[in-house]
Amino acid sequence: MRTPRRSLLTLTTAATMLFACGKKDPEPAPQPAAADVAQPAPEKAETKAEAKADAEVAKPAAPDVAPPSAPAQELPAAATPPARAPLQLGSVETFPADVVAVAGAQSLAGLVKSFADQAKRGGVGVPDGQDPLAMAIGALQSQAGIDLAWLDTDKPLRLAVPDPKKYVDGFILLAPVKADAKPDAKAFPNAVPKAEGHWAKVTLEGRAIFVDELEGHLVVTSHGNLFKDLGPFLKDLAAWTPKEPLVVDTSVENLVRIFKDQLESARGMVAMIAGGAGKDQQLAAQAATMVQMANKGFALVEGTSRIALSLDPNGDFPRIGLAFRGLPGGPLEKAAADMAGRKLTFQGAVPADAWFVLGYDVPGAGAFSDAESLVQSITSSQNPMAPKWTEDDKKHLTALVTKMIELQDSQSVSWLRQEGSHPLVFEGLSASKDGAEMQATILQAGQFFFDKVWAAVREQALASGAPAAQLPEKMDVRGFLGLATQQLSAIGFNASVVEATTKGGLKASGFEFKIDWDRMPFKNPMIGVVAKLLGDKIGLALGGEGKFFAAAFANDSATRVAALLDLAPSLPTAQDPWVAKAGDGPLYILLRPARLLRALSDVIPQLAAKQAYIASLPDDPVMLQGSSDGKTLSLELTLPARLSTLFTELSR
Repeated sequence: MRTPRRSLLTLTTAATMLFACGKKDPEPAPQPAAADVAQPAPEKAETKAEAKADAEVAKPAAPDVAPPSAPAQELPAAATPPARAPLQLGSVETFPADVVAVAGAQSLAGLVKSFADQAKRGGVGVPDGQDPLAMAIGALQSQAGIDLAWLDTDKPLRLAVPDPKKYVDGFILLAPVKADAKPDAKAFPNAVPKAEGHWAKVTLEGRAIFVDELEGHLVVTSHGNLFKDLGPFLKDLAAWTPKEPLVVDTSVENLVRIFKDQLESARGMVAMIAGGAGKDQQLAAQAATMVQMANKGFALVEGTSRIALSLDPNGDFPRIGLAFRGLPGGPLEKAAADMAGRKLTFQGAVPADAWFVLGYDVPGAGAFSDAESLVQSITSSQNPMAPKWTEDDKKHLTALVTKMIELQDSQSVSWLRQEGSHPLVFEGLSASKDGAEMQATILQAGQFFFDKVWAAVREQALASGAPAAQLPEKMDVRGFLGLATQQLSAIGFNASVVEATTKGGLKASGFEFKIDWDRMPFKNPMIGVVAKLLGDKIGLALGGEGKFFAAAFANDSATRVAALLDLAPSLPTAQDPWVAKAGDGPLYILLRPARLLRALSDVIPQLAAKQAYIASLPDDPVMLQGSSDGKTLSLELTLPARLSTLFTELSR
C-alpha cells in the first residue's frame, strides 16, 4: 500500500515552515534504501536548455553581487523627499485632574484651506471661485444662529475636554476675538447677558451654554462651573500656540484614573474567559496567551502619561503624527529610552525597486522575542497529527529559542519586490551577535521539531496501513524531501535541499519546491492566482556569517541569501532617497502603492482592467517613520497627495 498522500501533504506543509536543512556545514545525508523508496516517477522530457538551466540553479553558488533589482517597467518618477522638520507634538505642560484632552488649530482659516486644497486634488470640494472658509462660517451661522463677525479666523482656535464622568457631554472652546471687535451677547441666540456670573448664558437646542471673556477670547463652556474651576488652566491653554496646523493631546493618565472601574472589569472579563478553558489543554494554552497579551496591554495603557496627535494637511505630502509619553518606570518610558539615538545602517541593502520595506533598530523586536510563549504555541496543538511533547522536549526547545533570542541583535531590514512577473520576492538582512551560530541554532531547533513531526506522521501513516519499509524510523530532511517528491511528482511537485556558499566559505541553505501548477489536482480559480504570485519555483533559505543573518523567500533563495551575506560588511549608499531619509530614526515602513499595483495588475483581474490608470500613477511612497527623544516615542505617517484619487478610482 502506498503511503497516504494526505499524510505526506500534511508533512510537506509542516516542513516548509521549518528552517531545517541540515547541520551548520551539512554533509550528504543518508537516503532511504532504493528497495524502500522508489525513485521519482519520470516527468515530461526536458529540453537540453531546460536541463542546463536546472543544473545551474541546483549548483551551489558564490555570488559576488547583490540580487538583481531592475524594475519590471519604466515608472513615473517619485517626488524627492521634502526637507522639513519632524512634526511637533504636545500642548500644555500639565493637565489638571479634571481635563482629559485638549486640541488646537493654528488658525481656522489655514486649516479649512488646507483640507479644501487636498480635497480638490481628489476631485471633490467647493467649486472654483468660492471661498471654502466663507462657506463653512456661513453654514455654522445658519445652523446655530450665531453671528460670528467677531471671530478671528487667522488666530489659534483651542478646545478642551473635561472629565467625561463629572461633566457629561462637556466641552470648553476658546474662540479668538478680532483685535478691533467688541462682541455683543446679542450675537448669540436666546442670550441672557450677565447671567449666573457669566458674560452670557445662551440656550442652544434646549441646552444651556455659558460664555465668558478671557484675554482676547470668548470661552464657551458646557457647564456653569467649568470656567471658574479651571481658571488657571484656561489661561495656560489660551497661551499655548499649536506648532502644527492641528494638534490633539490626551492625558491617558487621567483617563485611566477616571475609568479605573471599567479597566478592572475588563481584567475580570479576561480572567473569566481564561478560566472557562477548563481541562482542554489547547484552549488553556490559547487562553494563557490571550491573558498574557491582555496583561501587557493593560500595563502599557496604565504606564502611559500622554498620547498626542498632530496633523499637517499641507503640500504634496500631508503628514499625521502620533506621540506617546510614558510614566516613570513604565514600559513605554523604557522603550523610549532604548530607542533614543538609534539610526539604521542597513539602508544600502534595499534594492531600488522594492515596493515594501520594513527597517528597524529596536531592541527585542526580532523574529524571536518570547521563548516560553513561542514554545507554548508550538507544542499546544491537540491535532491527532501533532507531535506528543514531553516536558523535557519543551525545555530543550525553550533553551534553543532562548539562545536564538540571545544571538539576535536589534537591527533588521526586509523588503518585498517584483521580479519579472512575480511580485512577492522577499529578502531580508539582520544583525546578529554571531550569524553562523544563529543559523546553526535555528537548524538545530528545526531538526528537533522535524524529528517530532516525522515520528507523529509516521505513527499515523503506519496506523493507516502504510508499509513500514517506506517509512524509516529516522528520517532527515533530505530523505523526507526525496520521499515527498517520490509520492507527489505525479501531480507536479518536486522538492529538494538547496545550498549556496558565501565568499567566506559558509553555506546558506534551505528548501526549494518546483511546482507544475497545471498538473495540480485542485480545481479552484485561486490556484491560478497563487501560481502567478509565487511562480513555479519557490524557495525558503537562511544563512548567517559574521555579525549578519539573512533570509529569502523566492526562487534561488539560497543564492540570494549568500549574496546578501557577501554584501553586508560593506553596504553601498541607499539607492532610494526615501529609504536613505528613513535612516535618520530607529524604525520605518515604506510602501509604494503604484509599484505594488503594477506588480499585481498581471495577477488580479480587477486591477488588470485599471492598467491604464495604474500606469499613470507616480511612484510616491507612503512612509511611516519612528523616532525617540529618550522620553517620548513618535510616529510620523507621510501620505502622497498625488495619489489622492487612488481609492476612488479603484473602487469604481
